Amino acid sequence: MRIERRVRERTWFVSRRLLGIVLFGVGLTPVLGADGPLTVEAAKVDPAPELSQEVRNTLQPEALRVKQGGQPFAEFWLRADVPEASSPSTELGVSFGQWKVGTLIGAVRFSAKWSDYKDLPILPGVYTLRYAIQPQDGAHMGVAMYRDFLLLIPAKMDGDPDLEYRPDELVKASSEAAVGRHPATLSLFPIYDEVTAPKLMKNDMDQWTLVVQSGSLTLGLVMLGHGEIE
Repeated sequence: MRIERRVRERTWFVSRRLLGIVLFGVGLTPVLGADGPLTVEAAKVDPAPELSQEVRNTLQPEALRVKQGGQPFAEFWLRADVPEASSPSTELGVSFGQWKVGTLIGAVRFSAKWSDYKDLPILPGVYTLRYAIQPQDGAHMGVAMYRDFLLLIPAKMDGDPDLEYRPDELVKASSEAAVGRHPATLSLFPIYDEVTAPKLMKNDMDQWTLVVQSGSLTLGLVMLGHGEIE
């Protein structure tokens, strides 16, 4: 199944390149967003001061800056060394089981309002990003192709990078980031293409996704697009 998926994804990717829908450049990757061109670039930007010093010490010194229509939209700082779980998860639909639920993966600063994967409004601000797995229950069936997510937590509420959250604690903390009772979600897709630099591409759901390397893993962070809304 994985081999077939890789072949399908690579075929899709090559066809998109030939059509010119995904354009690659040096340092910038322009694509068409909802409100103007969306681009990503690596930038020497210190982690946001709203983050605790302990969290900042774990992050890479270089940010991934996403712009829309030439204006700053989001800046991501990934963790320099993400610890792995002692017992990786092998649950069906989980692609990043080597991470323990609640692990700090990075941080993001939104300069403009953003809609998460549940189409909930996320206000401008700074948030930590922690790994979560979508529950297997009737309330979440069909919401996303994969069960891996990053949950946003307001930076002022999450100052200890080594804090171990229980799943219910993680959901409660992330609910403070969204306008509503649902946690703020950033969908995480596995990417099987070789990546040498951050780029933007469409995933299997036709959603614009920021693709970036984190250690030996390739992450696909859905920037524009939503899952099935219940």
